Amino acid sequence: MKAFATEHVCYEVEMLIGTSRMLRPEPRTVADNAMLESFLVHARLLDGFLTGAIPKPGDRFQDDIVACHYVSEWDRGTVLTLADRDLVNKLVAHITSERMNQQPVPVLALQDKIAAALKKFLNALPSDKQPWFERAARALSAEPVAAAAITSTTNSTGVLMMGRLQPSGDG
Repeated sequence: MKAFATEHVCYEVEMLIGTSRMLRPEPRTVADNAMLESFLVHARLLDGFLTGAIPKPGDRFQDDIVACHYVSEWDRGTVLTLADRDLVNKLVAHITSERMNQQPVPVLALQDKIAAALKKFLNALPSDKQPWFERAARALSAEPVAAAAITSTTNSTGVLMMGRLQPSGDG
């Protein structure tokens, strides 16, 4: 569990924070789109880590590692709303007609929700497990970026195009 925490959980946190910091004001390249998609994937993974139940043997996802593995009394609750997850899924996990509509991607709001839950998780860790998550704690303590929401739309050639908007009302 220690090796998994130090290697994989910390990596996910670093990638969430790092990719959000690398989003550019006027994304228009494949690399810009990949950065946003990477952010969304890491947000989705960390939401699953924080809210998932410990899988039972024989379950489809029996090898998933979740916060409850580290904090037995962890309150899984909700981190991302159903609307947040639906937006993420439509942009990176499913090819849907909804991609034709420009939808705001509230990057900061998503990051803030996950970061708040991660900080709560880190504070709930038993003291002997806290060193395992030092990289995650460092990433979360980094200076926040004053970014805005991102919109996405698919252009006529099918390329997912992103563009920066003013911050959305929910974040």
